[in-house]
Amino acid sequence: METVLYRSTTEQVVEAIQVQDDMEIPTPNGVVKVSAGGWLILDEHGNLGRCSNMDFQCTYEIAGDSDRDSVSEGKPCGC
Repeated sequence: METVLYRSTTEQVVEAIQVQDDMEIPTPNGVVKVSAGGWLILDEHGNLGRCSNMDFQCTYEIAGDSDRDSVSEGKPCGC
């Protein structure tokens, strides 16, 4: 029997911004370092995290209102 890998995704709405320059953001839990092109993500619990552009594109898509059309540009290679 062949082993197959699956990626689990959870429905989670986050606020995110893509950064243009390397940054270090101080938080109560330490410093969050993000590289240019990466994303800063604020989850529903107020936790700040970082994500590479490739991982972000593979994991998140724009959340919209129920009356808005879904946006789908496809996933980058490797997702």
